Amino acid sequence: MVKLGCCGDNCDFCPRYIATVRGDKDELKEVAILWKKLGFRDTLEEPESLICYGCHFSKECANLDVKKCCSEKKIENCGKCSSYICEKISLVFKNTKILTEKCKELLSDDEFDVLSRAFFQKQENLDKEKSLNSL
Repeated sequence: MVKLGCCGDNCDFCPRYIATVRGDKDELKEVAILWKKLGFRDTLEEPESLICYGCHFSKECANLDVKKCCSEKKIENCGKCSSYICEKISLVFKNTKILTEKCKELLSDDEFDVLSRAFFQKQENLDKEKSLNSL
């Protein structure tokens, strides 16, 4: 089963999640460098601060409106919502396109590929989730 965040991020491909599950501190150090490079963090974080077992309601989130909405509706992600595609998730998709272009400029092809599967296919992930829930 695919592990999706509220916004459609795919935890199964997230380097932060993968490093955490593996218990690999060196991988988490690499993630810290990557997060700083992309501007996800202002400073180089300690690896322990990046430990993540997947997106869930108790974690900080860049897409707070979407997370709050899913929490209130008691659904795991927007693909399970009767109002999908709404204004909140549309804004997330728009911001994801901007981030995708920024990452294409800053990252190697391998780095971009990893992040693409984790973060840049939100709408495709949620569309698939929506179609599974309409059966």
